[in-house]
Amino acid sequence: MLWIALLTTSVCFAQNDVYLNINHLMNGQQLSNTSVGTNNLDESFSCTRMEYYLSQISIWHDGGQQTTVEDTWFLIDAFEESSLYLGNFDIQNVDSIVFGVGVEEAANHLDPALYEESHPLAYQNPSMHWGWTSGYRFVAFEGTMAASDAYIWQVHALGDNNYELTQVSVEAEAADGTLEIELNGNYDRAFENVQLGTGIIVHGTSGKAIAVMTNMQTNVFVSAEEDILNSIEEEELLSNFQIFPQPASVNEAFTIVNNNAINEKLIVYNLHGAEIFSSDLNAFGETNFQLSSSGIYLVHFVESDIFKKLIIR
Repeated sequence: MLWIALLTTSVCFAQNDVYLNINHLMNGQQLSNTSVGTNNLDESFSCTRMEYYLSQISIWHDGGQQTTVEDTWFLIDAFEESSLYLGNFDIQNVDSIVFGVGVEEAANHLDPALYEESHPLAYQNPSMHWGWTSGYRFVAFEGTMAASDAYIWQVHALGDNNYELTQVSVEAEAADGTLEIELNGNYDRAFENVQLGTGIIVHGTSGKAIAVMTNMQTNVFVSAEEDILNSIEEEELLSNFQIFPQPASVNEAFTIVNNNAINEKLIVYNLHGAEIFSSDLNAFGETNFQLSSSGIYLVHFVESDIFKKLIIR
């Protein structure tokens, strides 16, 4: 559900097809109609509708260049896969991506009937348009509380004053004519400090609608790689394994040490989840190997279910 116009840019790099991929998560797991989320107030809830707009997308890349994707809107349904084609651009290395959650003021009060049926700003079912005066629903989130399906909650947030741009740092590099920007959408964070109680109905521009919009702009979206590494760093605090040197160089031998009193199987993955290397690691033992490509890898110690990161430069 998208409408794309070509962008302009002033620096010539290799042309690549650029995608924005959003992983829809609830408390770290893929969102589904059986997901139960918990906010920081220890309130548990399920979701039946998670829709929102993205607009005014631009990309910072290649040493401070900015490329703007003109006249582009996406209507995101978090229960569906979101691999969003942004276009074919002169971009090689991405530093961050900027976007607005909602619809910018210039487009927010136009007539949905002016658009083709397939356009994201056309009339939708269920509706994402509040009326010409108020414009579009920026987010339409609905569900029930975990305690009882009878406890219904809804947050429909809108309003020009609630529209802000969000910038997310992300590392992405083109390969074989394609560049993929990977973000995680952690939707439990949309309800941080938003008390749901036994159900709320909030449709409008104030109160808890503002709180949800602010969370969408500041807490929900993060680089998928950063999310992985943060979780790994938490695991490392409990780890009895060592990897050195860190970082290692391409084709440089490094050592993995098992300080546990049990045998371990270790598997090395790249950040796309492909298995690169595996080995058995004896109790209080060590193993040595090398990798021929730079990047960030994940080392899984299977029996202890511990992950550590490995950086190759």
